[in-house]
Amino acid sequence: MTSGKESIIADFFHTIGPEIISLTKRSLDTNSVSVEKKHSSDFATQLDIDVERYITAEIQKAFAGDIILAEEEHRDTPVGEGRVWIIDPICGTNNLGRGIAAYCSNIALAVDGELVASCVVDLAQHEYYWSTGGGVIYRGNHMYEPQKPVSGTVVDVDFGCIPELPQAQQASHSAAVRWLEVHTDYVFVSFNTSLSFLYVALHRLDGVMNIAVNAWDVAAAAFLGTQSGCVVSQSSGEQWELESGNIVMAIDEKTHSALVEALESGFSEKGSEKQ
Repeated sequence: MTSGKESIIADFFHTIGPEIISLTKRSLDTNSVSVEKKHSSDFATQLDIDVERYITAEIQKAFAGDIILAEEEHRDTPVGEGRVWIIDPICGTNNLGRGIAAYCSNIALAVDGELVASCVVDLAQHEYYWSTGGGVIYRGNHMYEPQKPVSGTVVDVDFGCIPELPQAQQASHSAAVRWLEVHTDYVFVSFNTSLSFLYVALHRLDGVMNIAVNAWDVAAAAFLGTQSGCVVSQSSGEQWELESGNIVMAIDEKTHSALVEALESGFSEKGSEKQ
């Protein structure tokens, strides 16, 4: 992309980031977040739909002709040729519905299947992080320098998808977690939202693994991660792509390798037999 196009996208993020924060805050302040169950462990709210429609409308105004893939109302859009915006209006709706302040909005742009820009809005912290490439992440108007603040290794293991998986996959995932318990001294958290991927990109967490994701869940934060030097791959260690369906992300090779090894062990026949 040219610098002119990057500037237009940056201006777009500066427009939608604060407005998504305001829209969410107004909804929460008026207690107007109504929760609708999609299936046993997945929820949608009117806020999800309102935020998605707002983002979609702004894209159509600023980038007429661009394609939209979004969780609530544009789920079937293929990610292929052309400019495709990938949107998860509220990731962490289950948390939101329970009054737990861990959720975010994800917006990413792919051109011919390659990510070129993204923005993640941390709705609990009222901040937005974005990048148009070049190995740089911004927090609002200011460049963000990732720093690891404390010692130890903290990784997010996503369990939100597990109830909907076949029992064999559930057992393999349990085996992978058990491998980490035995072979590492990692501290585990589970935010049940792709906000954890943002926090890896910002080097607040050391790593994250998720064995069942959609592109809209992780595209935005994965792009930020590549800009901050994170290692991003499929659970097999192979190159991650938008349609991979699983992802491992870590701030360094050592942590990434351990997460991949755990998943390979858990999903091998030997790993499954341990269950």
